[in-house]
Amino acid sequence: MKNVSTKLAVATVVAGTAVAAGNNGTVVHAEELATPVTETTTQTQDVAATQEPVTKEEAKDQLDQAQKTETDAGQKADAAKDQYDTAKADQDKKQETADKAQQDADKAQKDAENAFDQAKKDAEDAVTKADQDKTQADQDKANADAGVSSAEKDLSDKEKAEADAKNNADNTTTGETSESVQEKKEDADKADADKNAANKADQKAQEDINSAQNGVTSAEQEKADADKALNDAKADTDQAKADADKAQDDANQAKKEYDDAVDEANKDSAYNQAKADADAAASAVKDQQTVVDQTTADMNAKKSALEAAQKALAQARVDKAQADVDAQQKLVDAAQADYDAAVKALEEANSALNTKISERDAAKEKVASLEKGIQDAQKRQNEITTEIQNTQSGMGSLDSEYWTAKGELDQANTALDTAKKEEAAAKDDKDRYDTITKEKQKALEDAKKALDSFDKSAVEAAGAKGFFDSMNYGEEVFGTVNNETGKDYTVMGGAQDATNLNNMLESLKFIDKCNEIRRKEGLGELKVSLELMAKSQYDANNSAYSYSHLEKWGYGENLFWGSSDVDWAFDEWYTKEKALYEADPVNNYMNCLHYLNIIRGDYTITGIGLSKYRTQYPDSQMYFTNCASQLFGSTMQPGMKYYTTDEVRELINRYLNGGDLKDAYNAALKEYNEAKQTSDPYDAAYETAKQKTEAAQAAVDEKEKAKADVKQRQEDLKKKLRDLSAERNNLTASISQNQAVLSQERNNLRQAENELSSLQRSVADAQTKVDTTKTTLGSQTKTLDSLKAILKDTQNGVDSLLPSQIDQTITDAIHAVNQANTAYDMAVKQLAKEQEKLDSLTQEAEKKQDVVDQLNADIVRLRNTMEATQKTADEAASVLTQKQAVQAQAQKLADQKAQALADAKAVLADAQALKAQTAADLADKTAKAEQAKSMYETAKASYDAYMAAQEALRTAQADTAVAKNALDVAKNLAAEKAQAVTDAETAYQNAVSRLAKARKLSLKEAMTTPITDADYTYLNAYVTKISDAKQAYDSAVKDLETAKAVTADAKQAYDAAAEKHAETISDLTIAKANYQKFVDAEKKAAEEKAAEEAKKAEEAKKAEEVKKAEEAKKAENKDTQPSTVVTPATVTKTSTVTGSAVAATSTAAATGTIASVASNAVKTGDPSQAGLFMSLLAGSTGTLEALRRRRKNRKKSQN
Repeated sequence: MKNVSTKLAVATVVAGTAVAAGNNGTVVHAEELATPVTETTTQTQDVAATQEPVTKEEAKDQLDQAQKTETDAGQKADAAKDQYDTAKADQDKKQETADKAQQDADKAQKDAENAFDQAKKDAEDAVTKADQDKTQADQDKANADAGVSSAEKDLSDKEKAEADAKNNADNTTTGETSESVQEKKEDADKADADKNAANKADQKAQEDINSAQNGVTSAEQEKADADKALNDAKADTDQAKADADKAQDDANQAKKEYDDAVDEANKDSAYNQAKADADAAASAVKDQQTVVDQTTADMNAKKSALEAAQKALAQARVDKAQADVDAQQKLVDAAQADYDAAVKALEEANSALNTKISERDAAKEKVASLEKGIQDAQKRQNEITTEIQNTQSGMGSLDSEYWTAKGELDQANTALDTAKKEEAAAKDDKDRYDTITKEKQKALEDAKKALDSFDKSAVEAAGAKGFFDSMNYGEEVFGTVNNETGKDYTVMGGAQDATNLNNMLESLKFIDKCNEIRRKEGLGELKVSLELMAKSQYDANNSAYSYSHLEKWGYGENLFWGSSDVDWAFDEWYTKEKALYEADPVNNYMNCLHYLNIIRGDYTITGIGLSKYRTQYPDSQMYFTNCASQLFGSTMQPGMKYYTTDEVRELINRYLNGGDLKDAYNAALKEYNEAKQTSDPYDAAYETAKQKTEAAQAAVDEKEKAKADVKQRQEDLKKKLRDLSAERNNLTASISQNQAVLSQERNNLRQAENELSSLQRSVADAQTKVDTTKTTLGSQTKTLDSLKAILKDTQNGVDSLLPSQIDQTITDAIHAVNQANTAYDMAVKQLAKEQEKLDSLTQEAEKKQDVVDQLNADIVRLRNTMEATQKTADEAASVLTQKQAVQAQAQKLADQKAQALADAKAVLADAQALKAQTAADLADKTAKAEQAKSMYETAKASYDAYMAAQEALRTAQADTAVAKNALDVAKNLAAEKAQAVTDAETAYQNAVSRLAKARKLSLKEAMTTPITDADYTYLNAYVTKISDAKQAYDSAVKDLETAKAVTADAKQAYDAAAEKHAETISDLTIAKANYQKFVDAEKKAAEEKAAEEAKKAEEAKKAEEVKKAEEAKKAENKDTQPSTVVTPATVTKTSTVTGSAVAATSTAAATGTIASVASNAVKTGDPSQAGLFMSLLAGSTGTLEALRRRRKNRKKSQN
């Protein structure tokens, strides 16, 4: 070994920097660096033989030469190192190959033993499983067949229900729409309102009938009461007449008996004389009685006149407080009644006189009335003339007012036409937008109905296919034939199926985990493809049974069985396979495909399926639940949409919860609201236009009314003129006619007055003929007293009235009473006088009569009887007169009540006629209302029935579709289960046969004789692997020995090159040190010179010295700056170095050089290398001096 330790140590301490460390990558073997320092070689002597430079130029030449030599040696050492590294790497690889070959041989032996054992166990497990599968398949087939029967029955029921619904829908037709139903409802409401109004009118008419009926009932009762009173009065009168007649008959009989007795007495002379005297006296009495009777009659007449006047006065005063016309009429009636009573009282004595007086008075009144009528008519003629003039004047102003009203009406009509046009335009706009709004409302109602009919269970039953259909992805994936089994295990929407939407949601976590890993790997996230989702679900369902890749779709696929735990799955797929791949990407490539799929950079899309079937692993007793299949693709189809997992989750959840229907409903609601908002202004505009039209119409109506009012007033004035003219003409004719009548009536009045004078004389004669008895006189006196009492009571009542209440009529009545009272007092006095004379005559007559009476007591008795009976007859006659008066009054009242009843019945008849009209109108309105209601109810029932039938049909069709799908699923499942029974039986027989063959297997025999049974030929591969592994091991050991020899040779060559390189580094270091001495000397001389010059100069010279110093420094820097600056880790390639090339060296830089050499040394595991480096770093400048002395000594010895 050559000794390079000394050179390395010296070079490190003196130069020590990588600035001149030679080429990079120097490799030094730790074993060579440990060579003792004391050993010397020829090469060392060659290096040391270099002469120590005398001048700076010589030192520079030696430095350049050393630099070149070191560079060449470094390059050679690097080349040798590369050859050694290559050989060593090849050796290491061969060693690894040999080690692996040994491991493979051991593993192949173990794998073969396990495979033979497993083959026997698998055959046993397969028999057990096949037997279980056969039993399970029989049970599954029975269940599936039952499911088909149930599904067929359900479909039959659903189809029948659909047919019934279809038949019902076809038979349920209608000509109605929602609008027509609404119109009929409005018609029905209006008809009902009309009926209600007619009903109110009918009720009012009934109330009027009831009121009229009450009036009739009351009138009938009053008439009945009056009739009863009349009948009672008639009965009383008849009884009084009978009594009077009987009394008169008795009186007549008594008189006859008396006359007969007198006739007998007259035959006696004494008696005759006495009687003659008595008769004479009686005659005188009679004559005087006649005078008294006449005076009494006159007094009674005066009394009756007084009583009539008093009654008229009292009645006038009492009736004054009553209504104007009725009170006055009652006064007239009372006066007339009193007058009639007075006339009736005078009837027997003064009938003709009173009649004539009445005729005269009537003639007077008629004349007065005619005179007043003519005066009133003439006055009215004058008034009419004035009114005609005024009316003609008013006609002129009305003409002007009419034309003004017509002009305003024309303007109003123009405004109305404009308003109607605006209203029509507004209505067109309103109808147009209302139509849009109704369409949007219909769409909203349809969306609401669809949302309300949403059935989550049906959506879940439809599974992933329903979801894909809703996303318009319609590729037929499910139901296609499995390449291995010839069938598809998918049960759409089944709880354990990958197409179950909940399983679909759960599966997305695999993609989330995959993307999480890709992000960490710096790769883009994969998007979800609906196509790959569907195909992954298909694979997950089928691979759950096949336990293998289907290789159906042409996409990359990762499969995982036994769990839905994502972390576990990706621990297998990614974590473990990544470690394998990074350990040996070549040999482990096929075992890392899951990992490579996950991190493949050109993959952009993916899909995942997760089934949860519990299936038996082939040929084993192991069962696994869950199978995950993830597909990977790199091509995104144009126009196809891809999603994030969050988007897919949202889409599935929306689909499960009817989100699309909700969106459709919300969109429809939004469109409806927008349409409503759009139409509302047009509705408002239409209402405004409508109100404007109504206002314009009201204005037209008002103007028309105003015009019509003017026109009516014109017509009224014209009519008034016609009426006034006609009335004036009529008055003229009437006046002329009445004047003629008046002339005639005046003649009649004069004739009546003439006749009255004659009658008054006849009355005086008639007064003497009144045959009245004392009894009658007493009765009249009693009546007089009664009348006086009544008079007093009446006077008391009259006196209580205020003077202000007495008008002219009362004043006249009082005057009449006073006159009558005076006449009555005179008559009373005259009567008293005549009565006194009568009494005297009567006494005389009685005396004479007493003589007669004494002569004929019987005659007296008979006379008394005659007088008594006559008195009774007179009283009965008086009673009869009173009863007749009462009957007459009752008759008058009965006539009044009869008329009142007739009037009440007429009112009732009118009310009943009106009621008949209102009842007819009510019946008509009720019939129309019932008809309108019936039409509405019929239309609504028809429309509702139609809509219900349509809805029932849609529901039935949906139910049938679901039932058909369920039957298809059930049939597919039944077919699968039937095939499964056959497959299970075949599998069981195959398993038994295979077990028998498995029990004959032997690894030892297979090593010499290959297995020929097709079921177990795969075991030959294990045997072959054992042989191949042994051969591979032997070959690897041989290759390893060859590589070791090559490595040894390369190591030897490299060691030599490294030693040579170390020597050149030592020489370069010494050359640098020598050159540095000259540089340092020059620098010191320059500094000393600069200091000396500084001392000699003032402050101004110091600046010059600074300048010179700077120039000197620049010159130094120029000399010491190398062409290329090299860092401690690089090698300087420049060939020429001038100036102070090593001025920047340091011990630290030397440390870097040695560290670089050490870092590139071959790692052999020898720790001596570190010790050497530490000793080198501990050197000092003393070592350099020793080296110099040694070189001088060598030079001397050579000399």
